[in-house]
Amino acid sequence: MTTDLNIAPKPKRRWGMILASALVAFLLFGGALALLESLEPAPSPASTAPADELPRVTIMPLEERQMERNLAVTGTLLPRDEIAIGTALQDQRIREVLVEEGDLVAKGQVLIRLETDILTTKLNDTQAQVARAVAAVAEKEAQLAEAEASFRRTEKLRQSGVANVQTYDERRAAYLAADHALKALKAELAQSEAQVAEAKLQLERAEIRAPEAGIISERAAQTGAMPGSEPLLKLIRNGDIELAAEVPEADLPLVKPGQFVAVRLTGMDQIFEGEVRLVAPKVDPRTRLGIVKVMLPKDPVIRPGIFARGTLLLERRRVEAIADTAMLYQEPGNKPYVFVVDGEERVARRFVEPGLQRDGYVEIRSGLSKQERVVRSASAFLQEGDRIQPVTETDKPK
Repeated sequence: MTTDLNIAPKPKRRWGMILASALVAFLLFGGALALLESLEPAPSPASTAPADELPRVTIMPLEERQMERNLAVTGTLLPRDEIAIGTALQDQRIREVLVEEGDLVAKGQVLIRLETDILTTKLNDTQAQVARAVAAVAEKEAQLAEAEASFRRTEKLRQSGVANVQTYDERRAAYLAADHALKALKAELAQSEAQVAEAKLQLERAEIRAPEAGIISERAAQTGAMPGSEPLLKLIRNGDIELAAEVPEADLPLVKPGQFVAVRLTGMDQIFEGEVRLVAPKVDPRTRLGIVKVMLPKDPVIRPGIFARGTLLLERRRVEAIADTAMLYQEPGNKPYVFVVDGEERVARRFVEPGLQRDGYVEIRSGLSKQERVVRSASAFLQEGDRIQPVTETDKPK
């Protein structure tokens, strides 16, 4: 009876161990599945959401626009060509000044008159000398004619042996002396006539005239004063005034004659249209700036010495452009890109080459085609491959 009690429990322990092992294996298998599922990337909400729940994103095509590239400049207004007006008659007092600063004058207009009493007296004296010289020449011409006739008669008689040598020599000497005297008188006459011409010229110069049409920019002449060697007046030829704009040396190669410049004078809102006339051939070694001469229109408010600012149009052209809000930049390198929308309404990154920028738009030189749809206001919430609801500006509710 004792033997039976020891053998009966063994089968129950074997089944319990089998069940425990199966339970452990099941738990391990379930944990492995859970771990694998956790390692798989979760789909983004935008990729799995129904179409009516996708984010609405504004899109736009490439647009053709006119863009400009400008350069800001500053400088001072200066006369293009300022003429200093003086006189060589520094010993004649100023009798009358007929113009003031700012006056418009014509070419040849009388600006200043000098005293002419001394010059008139000098002219009268030289004219009297000419009259006397003319009379002396006429008298000497008659004497020469008589002396020549006497000499020719004696010369014939001498050849025939009638006249002696002494008479021949006397007549010949008288003829040569009269000829020499006539030449001397004619020389004196010519000198007197030259003095008359000089006196007339000085009398004409007593009226100082405008060498060119223009504007009187400076007056130093005073009535009653001696002229001296300094300029009496300064004249801006044709009234031409220009902006001497300072341009950094790096930008000088971009500036060309004929380019448009919008100029604004200090204290004024009005904009004047200028044009580049000249690009200076040298650069200041201290400031590294070059001078660009900009011609300005004629206007009473445009005066030399005024400080002005200008916007120089370097280039203007038609370009393909998008809104600047579409531009994003990838780090590192700050590489520019945009998001485009494909046929499945998914966004894709597209690297581009930007160019000119103006009025909220940026030129796209390469990287996009006209047929592509670009996300107008891209932001960080968009990711490569996200689905969206593309809408245009016209689709937005008013």
